[in-house]
Amino acid sequence: MSVQDLAGLVKRLETVTQRLEAVSATSKPALAPKPGSGASPTPAVPAAASSAPPPSVLQYDDAVEDSVKNFLALTEKIGGDVATIAPKLKTLFDNHRNFLWYAAGVTKPDDKTLQTKLEPVVNLINDISSYKDSKRNTPMFNHLSTIAEGLGSFYWVGVTPTPGPHIKEMIDASMFYVNRVRKDHKGEQLHEDWLKAWLEIFTNLQKYVRQVHTTGLVYNSSPGSAPPAGAATPSPAPPKGPGGPPPPPPPPPANLFDDIKKTESSADKDARAALFAELNKGEGITAGLKKVTADMQTHKNPNLRATSTVTSVGAGSAGSGAPKKEQPVVQKPPRTELENFKNWAVEYHKNNRNIVLEVTDMKQTVYIFKCENSVVQVKGKVNSITIDGCKKTSVAFDNLLGQIEVINSQSIEIQTLGTMPTVSIQKTDGCQVYLSKDSLQAEIVTSKSSEMNILVPKGDGDYAEYPIPEQFKTTFNQGKNKLETTVSDII
Repeated sequence: MSVQDLAGLVKRLETVTQRLEAVSATSKPALAPKPGSGASPTPAVPAAASSAPPPSVLQYDDAVEDSVKNFLALTEKIGGDVATIAPKLKTLFDNHRNFLWYAAGVTKPDDKTLQTKLEPVVNLINDISSYKDSKRNTPMFNHLSTIAEGLGSFYWVGVTPTPGPHIKEMIDASMFYVNRVRKDHKGEQLHEDWLKAWLEIFTNLQKYVRQVHTTGLVYNSSPGSAPPAGAATPSPAPPKGPGGPPPPPPPPPANLFDDIKKTESSADKDARAALFAELNKGEGITAGLKKVTADMQTHKNPNLRATSTVTSVGAGSAGSGAPKKEQPVVQKPPRTELENFKNWAVEYHKNNRNIVLEVTDMKQTVYIFKCENSVVQVKGKVNSITIDGCKKTSVAFDNLLGQIEVINSQSIEIQTLGTMPTVSIQKTDGCQVYLSKDSLQAEIVTSKSSEMNILVPKGDGDYAEYPIPEQFKTTFNQGKNKLETTVSDII
């Protein structure tokens, strides 16, 4: 027997021992005192007093514990930004386990209590997602996105009646970035093992949920059971004084909102009553309005329009306070640099129409930031291109493996001479996309943008222009019980 097999056998024996201790702690009867001893009966030890986890938590440990440990160890080996969030990930898994332990010992609580108990998990997920967003266009962004997309699986505890498929959906959502990591680190066994361990966690979690919590999180399966105080999220104990720890702050008064209502004056009540009385008149509410004749309308009376003026309120007028000083715009020097041999940074160029990037590795990415009235030419096959906060900037490239993304920009031109799978346009006003014959199947994804056109090459060397719809019409289909959205006639 190998050392690894022996370690696995010891682990299984420890698990069985813990289960036996849990069963004996919950079923052991009270010991009766000996006759004539005068001792009072000793009560049986309740389940809450036992430190052994309930059966549902032990099953959870069997399912995911080894996978989590393996994944965290590989995360530390990869290092960088991924290793930075390893402690948060460990705490997140511990908090999730403790919540399952808590649920096993109580009946289903109200929504407010449930939200409070889940708050540590939600906060950690939000922290990890925020950290991921701050690392956009860094070498580890796809790794962080793989983690962030999969963390939604923890919300299965609030899904009924079938939480299992929810976990599968979150696994599928993270596969986009899983494939990106595989492509960026093809042939690197460490990263492949890291991805395998990550997917294994939630595959095992889904199996556990389907077996133990088939129709939703099971509450009160081990009445009275509770996780050890301070587990996963320890907090320092308050300093003890002569009289012990300080008492907790008093709760807010139960009649807090009643006291606020009492402060409402009778004048406010009368004014509100009068307002509702006016509104209840219906069409009669317009009876007192003065009719506007043709000679009063500025668009029909040029003389009246010429004499009409609008008084502007200055920054220093009364009641507006002191005029605000405009913050000076910080001008940074232009920069074109290859960072970490993977990311081209093109920043703060103005009126530079001769920016040329020679891409020698298809894994490299390009990030164009705060450029104005400039032209960027990318030669060679590149992984992805991001245009962020630019104005009147044109980008031309040969071939693109992933996507080109335009964010918070104005008057952008994009031209591909070869392949381009996807174009993403977000919060951008004015974007012209010139397709090539090899990129006619490209997907164009847009949101919160305007003045977008796709130009398709024709046989004579010219382009046909097609505007992207910006206005849509949505109706409710009663038969199908869903919303249906179509492109409006006015695009």
